[in-house]
Amino acid sequence: MSRTMGIVSSLRGGMREVISNHVMHTGGGIRTTFEVFREIFLVFLALGTVVGVVVIGYMVYNVYRYRDGNGTVSGDVDRPRLGELPGGGGSGKKLFVSFGISAFIVVSLIGWTYGMLQDVEDGPPEAEAEEPLHVEVTGYQFGWRFEYPNGYTNTTLRVPVDRAVRLSVTSDDVFHTLGIPSQRVKTDAIPGQTTRTWFIAEEPGEFEVRCYELCGEGHSYMVADGVVMERASFQRWYANTSADLERGGRRARAAGYRAGGAPPRVDGHPHPSMTEDAHADHGHDGLPPQSSVKRWLITTNHKDVGILYIVTSLFFLVFGGTLALLMRVELLTATQTVIAPGAYNEAVTAHGLIMVFFFISPFAFGFANYVVPLQIGAEDLSFPRLNALSYWLYLFSGLLFGASFFLGGTFAGGGTMYAPLNMPAYTPTVGGTTAVLALMLFVASVTVSSVNFLTTMHRMRAEGLKMLNLPLFTWTILLTVWMMLFAFAALLAALIILSADRIVGTVYFQATEGGSLLWAHLFWFFGHPEVYIVFFPALGIMAECFQTFCGRRIVGRKWFIAAMVLVALQSFFVWMHHMFLTSINLPIKTLFMATTIGISLPFDLMVFALIYTMVKGKIRYTTPFLFAFGALVLFIIGGITGVFLGAVVLDYEFRGTYWVVAHFHYVMVGGATALFGGLYYWYPKITGKMYDEFLGRVHWGLYMVGFNLLYFPMFIAWETPRRVFAYTQYRVLGMQVVTWHQLATVGGFVLGAGFLVMFYNLFVSLFRGEEVDGNPWEYASSAEWTVPSPPPFENFPGLPSYADGSLTFRDAGGGLVEGGPESAIGSGAQQADGGTAPGEESAPGDALTGDERTDGGVTATPDAAADAELPEADDHEDHADHASPWPLAVGFSAFVAFLGLSGVRGGGVAYPALTLIGLGLGAISFVSMGLESFHVPEMEVAERWPFEGVENGKLGMWIFLASDVVLFGALIGSYAFIRVAYGWTSWHVVPHDPIPGLINTYLLLTSSFTVVLALVAAERGSTRGLVGSLGITVLFGIGFLYNKAVEWEELFHEGVTVGSGVEASTFFLTTGLHAAHVIIGLLIALFMIARATRGAYLGEEGSAPVEYFGLYWHFVDIVWLFLFPLFYIL
Repeated sequence: MSRTMGIVSSLRGGMREVISNHVMHTGGGIRTTFEVFREIFLVFLALGTVVGVVVIGYMVYNVYRYRDGNGTVSGDVDRPRLGELPGGGGSGKKLFVSFGISAFIVVSLIGWTYGMLQDVEDGPPEAEAEEPLHVEVTGYQFGWRFEYPNGYTNTTLRVPVDRAVRLSVTSDDVFHTLGIPSQRVKTDAIPGQTTRTWFIAEEPGEFEVRCYELCGEGHSYMVADGVVMERASFQRWYANTSADLERGGRRARAAGYRAGGAPPRVDGHPHPSMTEDAHADHGHDGLPPQSSVKRWLITTNHKDVGILYIVTSLFFLVFGGTLALLMRVELLTATQTVIAPGAYNEAVTAHGLIMVFFFISPFAFGFANYVVPLQIGAEDLSFPRLNALSYWLYLFSGLLFGASFFLGGTFAGGGTMYAPLNMPAYTPTVGGTTAVLALMLFVASVTVSSVNFLTTMHRMRAEGLKMLNLPLFTWTILLTVWMMLFAFAALLAALIILSADRIVGTVYFQATEGGSLLWAHLFWFFGHPEVYIVFFPALGIMAECFQTFCGRRIVGRKWFIAAMVLVALQSFFVWMHHMFLTSINLPIKTLFMATTIGISLPFDLMVFALIYTMVKGKIRYTTPFLFAFGALVLFIIGGITGVFLGAVVLDYEFRGTYWVVAHFHYVMVGGATALFGGLYYWYPKITGKMYDEFLGRVHWGLYMVGFNLLYFPMFIAWETPRRVFAYTQYRVLGMQVVTWHQLATVGGFVLGAGFLVMFYNLFVSLFRGEEVDGNPWEYASSAEWTVPSPPPFENFPGLPSYADGSLTFRDAGGGLVEGGPESAIGSGAQQADGGTAPGEESAPGDALTGDERTDGGVTATPDAAADAELPEADDHEDHADHASPWPLAVGFSAFVAFLGLSGVRGGGVAYPALTLIGLGLGAISFVSMGLESFHVPEMEVAERWPFEGVENGKLGMWIFLASDVVLFGALIGSYAFIRVAYGWTSWHVVPHDPIPGLINTYLLLTSSFTVVLALVAAERGSTRGLVGSLGITVLFGIGFLYNKAVEWEELFHEGVTVGSGVEASTFFLTTGLHAAHVIIGLLIALFMIARATRGAYLGEEGSAPVEYFGLYWHFVDIVWLFLFPLFYIL
């Protein structure tokens, strides 16, 4: 330890003079907080630089040393083989040595940083002669008000030299962040809350007080002046203010303060009037061929849906990227020149939301849709129509978000959507509400997709394919989907509350006690797992590419998986590091500092595993590998700079600056880099054509140059506040900060030029690309490469099985079917179930002749498949359709309903009409989807651990209800959070009478009993008993709703409405959401009654839907058992 710290001290001493010239550019030095920041910053910078140079340098050495044809390749035992069960390569000794060194450094940093943190949190040292100067600071749109102990108020902060100054900070309106760059202090200004910070100025001079959180159109101009005065001068000034106050001059001396008044200037340029309108200037499968538009509108096949996801997400990449370039053009100068402040805020917000929600994750799940069923040996996903529905909900959510631009302007409150800036009082447009509802629709898509993927991966794996043997890409998708299930449920709760505030008139986020912090907790509980939700699929693609193009199995594979599982779990325990500047106490800050820095350790292990996979490999510089390699380099830089943000003292200063912007993009866009590698990697599989390798490498070169030229200067210009279009000039490393921003803008256009090359390459290759055999990559080993490219509709020539230790295909009787992995190796080996061998003629498919259309739109005669009796074959006559128009219809109905809902409050009579039309279309579409015959894939022989005895439908319902648990848990937690903030015993309980709640408890508990009776009747084959029991359940449900309506009507009569206070808002929204669940249950029950009268749902097998409905209904009843005591008794 002492030797390590000695090295650190030497490095720190050697760099101190150079670095301090940068971090102290504004003059006006301080001690304590400044010195603590500098001390930690220099140590982290020195260690980060050394680690980054060593690790990336070692990667570059290996990728050159072991290039194909030059290096000493590993033995055959480490070579991946097509169709094998995945295994690890190497002993992993180097892996654990490297991990041990990394762990030692991280643990040492946590312990050392904690000691430094105490120096800052304990406040200024005790002064010998005088008390600290206390100043009350209030933020408002768009300025700062400073109130001194004598009552004097001003918009300029004056402080004495060499005297401790304590700042107590709050806000009059929205969420602000106060920062004094020259003093290295920063804290949040939260409505209804008070945060505290302090500093000691050592030299007289001037400084700036800035806002570092987007707070509206004038955010860029929210700058106040500060002056450090000689002690004698300050005493005279302060005495004069006291004398003036005694003469009644307080109002006159409150120079310039006017709530909502014009903000200060930046660089001498006044802001535009804040009252101006910011926009004033402004065949066999039942599917048609792939060449048919109808095919893509009604398909449910996982490969088609995957292609739809990929193409749509690339459209949103162009949309979001264009907004980013527009922002970079605005930042070419330090003043506002191109777009209006409101429009700039809209661009910043939309860019972040589009890229995170509508591009990166859907792009990854395009690959997941296409590849995961192939990798695990499944015919399709468990619920094909739900898969199609998830896509259409995604598409229409994106279209709804795009429509928000044309409805008065989209949401302009930043990607984090902090409260109360997200309220109609500050973002009043219909388009703002439309954007919020678009995100809700996107979450619905995610939830449907999560249920589908989890059911598939747990219940439909090929025989012999244990969980630990899953390919690493599938493993990353599995963990990603589990994180999505819970994280997006918390986001949905936040969006439901926000929508209610904007549409119905509840006042959650207007609450002065906890409202703003409530949004922060809900959002970041989702937000930090979202980072890993985005990055995990990229990590899986890196693993696939490293193994394939290094010709070695992944080193330490089982530890790689364990590290991913640990990250997935730990991701839900780091969210409060985004809230270090709020009023949370030191022990909590310390805990989350440890978890935040500590989460880097599992990633260290995974990074080392990928690096050591290159050693003694046979590395080929293909485009997929280059993008995977580049992604790992970028992630290392992003990970190192992210550790800085885990240290509380550094986070104080970096929060709200371009350091966060740079780090965030090195991680998130670094992950997207691997996804582009995946696009090249699976392009031959999806299209049957090979891309142009030269153009692929040109794209990679432009991408890496443009990326680093765009984002690395942001680390150098890190003191620039984020989300501003006008910024203060200063010099960094010999150049004006505007020069660094101009370099970043050039990098953005270089990066964009690279994408033009990519789109040209991929499009032209569709028509001119070289035909691809089943497996164009020598060391690809996963199951998707054992079938033709593109794969046939049913994926495999028989039942996939790993029972013998490698992939084989079997018929229903257990016999081997031709078309195994060996047929996919070498030239002309594409005839595994429907592939067209090179040179053979193909004709359009004909259902009458038995010819089968492959997923690529070409036809072959599947000799092997014709003899293979798949388990689903017996059901094809009754369930011939693999196509359905109803997922599209449901998605469109949701689009119409949500578009109408966005303008219900103040948007005109057309909006409620649209809502009703959308709800009507949705009801028709759901009923039609429920009545149609449809082919659902089932696997009679499959690995199903740990759900061997659970049907797909039941598991799907369990998974959905798990997300619903988080949804209601978040709402109940929100109620408890606000009530504790107000004071539990001083809370005005709504409702006043517990009797209606008691009656409803009786009704719901009794209805659970009748649902059990319905299941018993169905299993016994009694139509009369089934219909009667379900009918009684419906009557109890209607009774519950009627009693609830009477209770609400009485409260409204008493003047208690949804907007009469946060107590009423929490009651009406939480119990209202529960009532909505009851209504949905009643609609399902009525549908089931209608079908049961015609003999449906009878017998042991037929009664399954009744059991699934029962699970849902019992869950609704259990939720009420929590709500009743919470709202009626406690």
